[in-house]
Amino acid sequence: MHDNLMTNAAIEAAYAISDSGWVNGTVLMEYLKHHFLKYVQRGAGDNNEPIMLIFDGHACLVSVDIVK
Repeated sequence: MHDNLMTNAAIEAAYAISDSGWVNGTVLMEYLKHHFLKYVQRGAGDNNEPIMLIFDGHACLVSVDIVK
């Protein structure tokens, strides 16, 4: 990953890369934990309220850890 790819990126933008260059379960989990959850809107600020994510069907994005 080259830092120059983030030149002019939005404030608070995040990036990651896998060995294959494709998203995998590890990259997705890091994104969900460290970026997505900072910005998701939950009802009445309840951090225990469930969140529904809709996936595009790629099996590599589905894991027990992500479902939990």
